[in-house]
Amino acid sequence: MTIRDRIESHAAECRTAMARGEGRPDLPEDLRSIVGANLDGANLDFASLVGASLVGASLVGANLDGAKLDRARLYGARLVGASLVGASLVDARLDDARLDGANLTDANLDRASLVRAILDNVRLPTGVAIVPAVHAAARPNKEAGK
Repeated sequence: MTIRDRIESHAAECRTAMARGEGRPDLPEDLRSIVGANLDGANLDFASLVGASLVGASLVGANLDGAKLDRARLYGARLVGASLVGASLVDARLDDARLDGANLTDANLDRASLVRAILDNVRLPTGVAIVPAVHAAARPNKEAGK
């Protein structure tokens, strides 16, 4: 079973637990560090990825709606066109991540770091704005189409 299969299976377990009114199971120890993984288009809605290391991972077009990514390390991750509607990213590190066209509607970004993140056409939660003093290097990418 590939890493992708295993993490999608974990997401399915989380969805089932939530449907039963139970808490989400923790991410298995051996899946907590999936640095550089290719999870493009993966269905990870409602997955518990708390504290996971997804450094340099590719999650292009992935479904992370309702996922718990608190304290996750997503440095340099590619989340282009990903859906994170209602996801929790409390204390997540998204420095140098690409979020072009990502949907973060209703996501919780409390204390999330987006230093140098590429945020072209990203949909942010209502009332959320990137604060230049805190995220001085977060900027739109003028070269996104190249």
